[in-house]
Amino acid sequence: MDAPKSWDSFPIPFAGFVHSDTFSVPDTNYLIHVIRALQPPDVTSEWPAIILDTDISTRTPSPINDETLETKLHEMRWLKNKIFFASLTQKLIESLK
Repeated sequence: MDAPKSWDSFPIPFAGFVHSDTFSVPDTNYLIHVIRALQPPDVTSEWPAIILDTDISTRTPSPINDETLETKLHEMRWLKNKIFFASLTQKLIESLK
C-alpha cells in the first residue's frame, strides 16, 4: 500500500491518510467496502498505525429466515476474508506469524 505523495506546491510533512474503495461483486447484490488508513504514531509507539477494514453489504434487502440468513452470512464471511487476505502482502503475513 503506497502512501499518497505530498504536494510540491504546499510542502508540509505527510502525517497519514484514509482511503476507501467500494467494489460490486458480479452476479450478486453484494458490495465490498475496503478502508485503508495510516495514522501517525502516538506517544506510546514509534510506529504508525496501519488500519485495514473490510465490510460487506447488500444493495437490496433479503427475506429474514434461518436458511437465507445462514447462507448470506456464510457468503459474506467468505467475501470478507477473501478481500482482507488479498489486501495483505506475503511479507506482512509472514511477519505476523
